[in-house]
Amino acid sequence: FLKKHVRKVYVAHSLSFYGLSYGGTNSTDRIYLANRGARRGYTDSFFEGSFHHELSSILLRRHRRKVPRREWIKFNDPATPYRSNGTQAVKEGTASTRYSSKYQEKGFLAQYATASFEEDFNMMAEGLLTGSKGFWKAVDSHPRIESKCGLLIKFYGELDPFFTEEYFRALAKTR
Repeated sequence: FLKKHVRKVYVAHSLSFYGLSYGGTNSTDRIYLANRGARRGYTDSFFEGSFHHELSSILLRRHRRKVPRREWIKFNDPATPYRSNGTQAVKEGTASTRYSSKYQEKGFLAQYATASFEEDFNMMAEGLLTGSKGFWKAVDSHPRIESKCGLLIKFYGELDPFFTEEYFRALAKTR
């Protein structure tokens, strides 16, 4: 699966562009990740999550026709539209990726997910693919998140039938 979608993964001490520091970014088939060490918050789980966050952007672009964007957006609280993009959220200081029930009630895992459809999709993919117990707690507690999760699992399942809800839930049991 990875060989089909990712050509290279680069790890650098730091990444910055537009005058801002980033934990990761991507291009058509490459993933770029920063790793400044666990003492600075770049733990194994952060690194793994960043990888899946960036991979989901590549998959989103490559398989745009399979992405249920219109249906996905229906599960957002209408009073909370996407704001702009991830870069703008970082500039504004509104890019927290800490899970929050305040945002989950509105259909978003965290503040950063409100930046754009892509960041919302990426946050969901990150939680799904890392087996985060916090992710599954949000899925099981918030109908909007549960609905988006179903769409995401369907998307990944269309890319490879190996990806089922049972597979993803089993990841959380290993954490």
